[in-house]
Amino acid sequence: ASQPILATNALSIIDTAAPDSLLTSSTTITLASTGAASGVGTLLRPINTNGGALAATAGTGGIFLSEADSATIGTVTSTGNGNISIINVAEGDLTTTGIVSTTGAASTITITSLGDLSIGANVTSGGGQITLSANSNDNAVATDVFAQTAGTISGGPVTINVNTLEGKKAFFELLKTADIFADGLRGGACEAMGIGYEEQR
Repeated sequence: ASQPILATNALSIIDTAAPDSLLTSSTTITLASTGAASGVGTLLRPINTNGGALAATAGTGGIFLSEADSATIGTVTSTGNGNISIINVAEGDLTTTGIVSTTGAASTITITSLGDLSIGANVTSGGGQITLSANSNDNAVATDVFAQTAGTISGGPVTINVNTLEGKKAFFELLKTADIFADGLRGGACEAMGIGYEEQR
């Protein structure tokens, strides 16, 4: 079945279909769940999508999407301490064109793509971890990287793969806005990755 059955549970949108079912659309898939404790999908049962574009709104229940192909991510917002997780599970690219944001102090945002990941608008957390990963299949080549084309990344800690050329570029762009840089790596590790003290000056 290519169209899962979605059900509401205390104003949340949950996937009640088989795990391999997909919510498909050739245009935009918009999932809006209202109410303070509402959510879209769950960590263990994300909404499986296959659409040209995605957009979602939820409360403290968070937003959990699993995309089966390339997609453009429009506005995705979660209020309170709702987390956001958008994972591309196939060889496709993800591009953000709308704001991806959470407002809670401990809210996290994770956007993971097996292909390229292009950030074209603000990604903002109220203070929790932000993780942006491209080439999560570990077969990265120079052209398959995280790239920030517009917007800002702010709120909490950010994770970037500095083992790629574009990852290093993103690191140094973020470093320009930082007051302090601290790492928890063993001595010489930053230098070996090309992001040591001399490169940061």
